[in-house]
Amino acid sequence: MVMAVDEEHTQKPHVAMLSSPGVGHVTPLLELAKRLVVDLGFQVSFLAITTDAPPAQLQLLNNNPTLPSDLHVIHLPHVDVSSNDVIAIRIVQIVRESLRSLPSVLTNLHSHKPPLKALIVDPFCIEALETAADHSIPTYLFLTASASFLALTIYFPTLHADVKGDYGKIKESVFLPGCMPLWVDDLLPDVLIPEVLPLCNRIPLVKGIFVNTWEEIEPVTLSAFRNHPFFVNLPTPTIHSIGPLTKDKDADVESELLKWLDKQPCDSVVYVSFGSGGKVTRNAERCGTGTRYGYVSILLSVGLSSYGFKSTVEQVTNSCPDLRSITVIITGVEDRSRDGASVSQALRQTSPPCSEPQSRRRRQGASSLCLAIRIANAPRLGSSDPERGSPVGAAFPVTLGGTLSAEQMMELAHGLELSGKRFLWVARPPRADDASGSFFEAGVDGALTASYLPDGFSERTRGAGLVTATWAPQVAVLSHPSVCGFVTHCGWNSVMESVVHGVVMVAWPLYAEQKMNARALVEMGVAVRPEAGGDGVVGRAEVERVVRMVVEGEEGKEMRRSTREMQRSAVDALGGGGSSSGGLSRLGKEWRDGSTS
Repeated sequence: MVMAVDEEHTQKPHVAMLSSPGVGHVTPLLELAKRLVVDLGFQVSFLAITTDAPPAQLQLLNNNPTLPSDLHVIHLPHVDVSSNDVIAIRIVQIVRESLRSLPSVLTNLHSHKPPLKALIVDPFCIEALETAADHSIPTYLFLTASASFLALTIYFPTLHADVKGDYGKIKESVFLPGCMPLWVDDLLPDVLIPEVLPLCNRIPLVKGIFVNTWEEIEPVTLSAFRNHPFFVNLPTPTIHSIGPLTKDKDADVESELLKWLDKQPCDSVVYVSFGSGGKVTRNAERCGTGTRYGYVSILLSVGLSSYGFKSTVEQVTNSCPDLRSITVIITGVEDRSRDGASVSQALRQTSPPCSEPQSRRRRQGASSLCLAIRIANAPRLGSSDPERGSPVGAAFPVTLGGTLSAEQMMELAHGLELSGKRFLWVARPPRADDASGSFFEAGVDGALTASYLPDGFSERTRGAGLVTATWAPQVAVLSHPSVCGFVTHCGWNSVMESVVHGVVMVAWPLYAEQKMNARALVEMGVAVRPEAGGDGVVGRAEVERVVRMVVEGEEGKEMRRSTREMQRSAVDALGGGGSSSGGLSRLGKEWRDGSTS
C-alpha cells in the first residue's frame, strides 16, 4: 500500500516556490501553493527563508493544520546578516545570503521524480533566476502588488532613460503604454527609485509572471499587456492574473475581538488597521548637512532593556550617515530600564554619542537630530510637557510602516470619537527601535494602548469602540457581518481581502505604491480618501467626515454597492471557468504536458 501511494505521489507534477521573509510576501505565495495542490493536483516544495522571520510567518508555515499533505515546507538554513540596515536592504541581504544554499536544494529536488516543472519566486528573490537556469528549471515571478505596479515596473527602465534619471522632469503624470496615467505625486519619492532598475531589467528573462489580480478589477492594464506594441515587442513574459489570492479565515480562531463584534449591529463597525510592515518616511525632510530638524517622538515598549534603547539610537544614526550629534530627551520620571541600567548612560555609549538632555528647540541648518524617548511612567501623549509646555510628539510627524506619527494617532483617535460610530482599532504604537516599523515583528504583542492615546479616550469610547495594540485576525474581522468599513494603508494584500469580503475602504496610504492603490480604489468607487492638511496630518474633523460617510451617508451606500459588485466579480474570477481559475488551469495543463508559457 505504501509503495502504491509513493508511486502515485511521484506522478504528480512538482513545483518549487521561494518567498522572501515577511507575512505580506509569504501569504499570497502560500495561497497559490495551496491552490496548485488542492485544485490542480500538484505537489509543491515551499522554500522558506526564516532568518528574521516574524512570528506570524512562522505560525503560517510551521505545524499549520490547514496546509495540504502535498505542500512541503523546506526551511533554508539560518544566515547571519547585519541587523542595523533599513528594511529593504536588510531583506536583500537576508535573501542573498540564504540563496547560497539554493543550488544544493534545487539539485536535490530536481533529481527526484518527477523533476521540477517550475520555480516561482517573489521580486526580492529574483536573483534565484541564474541558479534555476543552471538546473534548466523555468523561473516565474510572483508579484504581490497590482498589475498597474507591474506595468510601471516593466516600463521604468524606459522612463528612467527618457528623463536621464531626473524624475523632477516629469510634469504631472506618467503615461504607461495603453494604461491609465499615474500621478507623479503618487510615485515620488518611494516608487521611482533607481535601486529597483536591476529587478526591472531582469523581468523579461523570466518565463511568466503571476499577478494577484483579476480581469474585472484591472481590465485596462491587463489588456495592455496582451495588446499594446510596447509590451508585445519588449517582449513581456506571459502575464497570469490569478487573483484574488487571500488568506483563508482560520476555522478555529478564538478572539475577544470577534466576541465583541458578535455583539454589534450588522454593518455598524469600522475596522482600523495599517498593516504589519513598512519603512520610515520623513515627509521629504532628509538627513544631512543643512537639513532642518525638529525632534522625533519615540515610544518604546515598557520594560525594554537598556541595550534596546541604545539600539534604537544606533538605528537612526545608521540611516542618517551625516549625523554628527544626537540629543536625547527622556520625558519620563523614571530613568531606569528593565535590567536596572541607566537609560541615559546606555545612550551616551552610542556612536555618535548622545548628549545630555537638552531643550527641544527646533534647529535650522544644523546636522543634528533630537530624539524624545518616552519610557515607563512618562506622561501620556497630548499631555503638557514640563520642559516646553506643548504636546509630546507634535513637532516632527514620522510615518512608520504599520504605524502613524504620534500627532496623527491623536487626531485619528479624536476623529473616531467625534464620529460617534463603532470602531475596532489595531493601534500599534509609533516605533523607531527598528526602521522597518513592525515588519519583522508581525504577530508580536505590543504595549498598552492607554499610554499613547488621548487622556480618557478608552473610557469615553467604551462600548462603542475597541482598541488593541497587538494583532487582529484580519480576514475574520473583514468577513464579520458587523463590519462595514476598513481604514487601511492600501497594501495590496489588504485591498484584496477587503474587496473579497465586500467591505468599503477609507484609503489612507503610508508609503511605497500604496498611494497608487489608493487613487485607483477611489476611481473605482470602492473607497474614500481623507484629505490631509498642509502639515501632512489628517485632522480629526476630516476623520469624522470619512467615517460617517462610510457608515451612514448616501455616498457610503453607493460605495457599498460598487464594492459588492467587485466582490461578485472576484467570486466569478475564481469560480469554474472564471478568468483567474481558468488561466491557472491552462498553465497547469501545460506544465503537465511538458510545455510552458
